[in-house]
Amino acid sequence: MTETTVLKQINVSRDIASSERIMSTAQKHRLSVMPATHIPAYEQESFSLPEAARVFGVDYEALRGWVNMGLIDTFRPLSRRGTPGRRRIRRVVMQKFLAQFDE
Repeated sequence: MTETTVLKQINVSRDIASSERIMSTAQKHRLSVMPATHIPAYEQESFSLPEAARVFGVDYEALRGWVNMGLIDTFRPLSRRGTPGRRRIRRVVMQKFLAQFDE
């Protein structure tokens, strides 16, 4: 190996170590920004479609179909940009809908 090749390898290893250090700092920062009042999914009053499927034990594709057919009411809260966000389902609405199948 020539001296130039060795120096290139050393620079590459330094760049990798530097980027790993930056990533770990970014991950720590992201974790510190997370709100301390995070509410578990099963205690929320409204859910996104995937969350509702997980919490209520319903197939996601079936839930999406019911919502698309208008059998379950949803709402779209505003996003950070002010545009309509993802569809959400209220807990009460979902419980009433699933109570139909218990009878």
